[in-house]
Amino acid sequence: MWPTRLLLPLVLISVLTAQSKRPMNYADTDAWRSISGQKLSPAGNYLGYALFPQDADGEVVIRNLATNAEIREAAGLRPPPPAPDPEREGPPVQRTSLIAFSPDAKYVAFSTFPKKGVEKGKTGLVLVDLTSSKITRLEDVKSYQLPSEATSVIAYLKDDKDKTLVLRRLSDAAEIHQFGTAPRCHW
Repeated sequence: MWPTRLLLPLVLISVLTAQSKRPMNYADTDAWRSISGQKLSPAGNYLGYALFPQDADGEVVIRNLATNAEIREAAGLRPPPPAPDPEREGPPVQRTSLIAFSPDAKYVAFSTFPKKGVEKGKTGLVLVDLTSSKITRLEDVKSYQLPSEATSVIAYLKDDKDKTLVLRRLSDAAEIHQFGTAPRCHW
């Protein structure tokens, strides 16, 4: 008798609580964000990842794993995946921000997409100095590469008519050199 007296109120509370929640609809799924492009720094003290909702601008998160401090930067609207290739098995690869840490984990670079609503926007590049949290945004960048050993420069290919290759110093984000047309660069 005693357990049923206790059980009946619990059942009633759970039924009443369940009825007060609204059913999920399609608009709710648009707010869901997926994690992609995860990258761990060489020393393992930083984690970088992209958070993209279904149909809105996303962001890249750089988290210090020792302190849980985060740097969040806008990454734009992720473009749809490319059309399926009949020669390739499996689903098309989802596009995401490419995140790269310098070998000494003092700098991180990642690619960005145009913001939602911008028709002909171009991709960009964000450089973050992890020691000072200084952020440098560069527009019209097609691709980039950090060296695997030295940490002083970044090279990137501009998305302009000349396909200019640029070397930039990481310590102060100053441009070191520009090379003219670079048609043979395939990164």
